[in-house]
Amino acid sequence: MSKQGRKGRLSGNARPFVVVNANPILNQHVLLIDDVYTTGSTVRKAAKPLLEKGAISVSSLTLVRS
Repeated sequence: MSKQGRKGRLSGNARPFVVVNANPILNQHVLLIDDVYTTGSTVRKAAKPLLEKGAISVSSLTLVRS
């Protein structure tokens, strides 16, 4: 279980994810899989650089919502 509260997750690092090699995602539909959805912050922060580097779309599948 995460030790961060909702406020901490929402105000966390602005750019925790980066795309190192954009070739595999260029013009592709990407599916992100996450274990727990609390605020949606992780999915949003992961999707942003993928879209900026050329992914057509980013969808998410989450196993549990808390």
